[in-house]
Amino acid sequence: MPTIDQIRAEALRALMPPPRLRLSEWIEREVCLPEGVSSQPGPVRLWPFQREIADAIGDPLIERVTLVKPVRVGFTTLLTSAVASFVANDPAPILCLLPAESDCRVVSRMWWKLASSALRACNVGSGQAARSRDIGTRG
Repeated sequence: MPTIDQIRAEALRALMPPPRLRLSEWIEREVCLPEGVSSQPGPVRLWPFQREIADAIGDPLIERVTLVKPVRVGFTTLLTSAVASFVANDPAPILCLLPAESDCRVVSRMWWKLASSALRACNVGSGQAARSRDIGTRG
């Protein structure tokens, strides 16, 4: 049976705010793609250029991030993960503008699927060794 001191210590640990991480670090640590959203479900592993975009999105000193990008580079997953980070760590109004209605539908479906699966649903180990999936495409 736990003592009062142990119960108190656990309660205080539960009240501690989450650690401050760069957005790219948070995404790779917390986000897991569920089946049906990605051809490679599992923990997210960002490419170097995606880390730069994520960190710009998460930087409080940057008001607007505008991208000119090709298709199939993992942007939908990146944007969805950024929104999930803001919801989990710093709730605030969010405005995402996409160029076409079809893009909005894709992102909307992905948000629902990501939200319906727990952010930590892929409890497949710990640290970098557990990161076995890439988002985006290669080749």
